[in-house]
Amino acid sequence: MSERLEKEVPKYLQQALAINCGCGRPDAVWSTYLYYLQFAADTHVRWGGGPREGDPITEEDAELDDWRAGREWLPAYLLDHFGWTDHGGGVHYAWLTATGKEVLAFLQEYGSAWLEDGSAWYIVDDNGQRLYQS
Repeated sequence: MSERLEKEVPKYLQQALAINCGCGRPDAVWSTYLYYLQFAADTHVRWGGGPREGDPITEEDAELDDWRAGREWLPAYLLDHFGWTDHGGGVHYAWLTATGKEVLAFLQEYGSAWLEDGSAWYIVDDNGQRLYQS
């Protein structure tokens, strides 16, 4: 039986990890973070979309557009809240912070299923006490 490799969760990921209990699809959430960080890394790309001017919009389309917009705005707000992105005008025109670049590099290296890679990931508090272990 092989021993599980123990890895400390980088400080810059701990706030995002704290909102995730681990059930459900945490890999999908990390994949979404990776997707938006990759967009923010390209400062020429605007996130989001929606109907173009002149497109006919039904009431159902408008409700669906609100739902789609929420799927785009929520990650943008979270990345900003975590300090991974910054913006001048609107949060949809964000760019990566130094921390955001570290997170992007981490997710590119370990992938979105990093918590399920067979390693024993853990968080250490300021006193050296482990607070979380996968």
